[in-house]
Amino acid sequence: IVKINGRVDAFNFEAFCQEILPFARDFSRLFIFEASRLEFLGLRTMKLLGEIAADRSQHGRRPFLISPSEKLKKQIAIYADIEDWEVFRNFDEFQRYLENPPAQMGEVLV
Repeated sequence: IVKINGRVDAFNFEAFCQEILPFARDFSRLFIFEASRLEFLGLRTMKLLGEIAADRSQHGRRPFLISPSEKLKKQIAIYADIEDWEVFRNFDEFQRYLENPPAQMGEVLV
């Protein structure tokens, strides 16, 4: 689970990339982005997350976005494709989904 507290901007973008890219590129695992404490995403970060989501979707492994603000959902819709994400209002909703995943999701590896 990628959980961001605060901001991802030009000052910490490279560190953010180094931290999440290994997980994002591992298609054998779920990629979960928990955004309840997120305050700000820079444009480069939104574009990167859009690329990750599109790449994972093309491989049949859509990423999960949990607890996004309405502002974040709108920003993703502008700079990427929100349809590449499985979006959940909160972690409880996500857990219920995992308890009864769609058949096409296959085995859940967290």
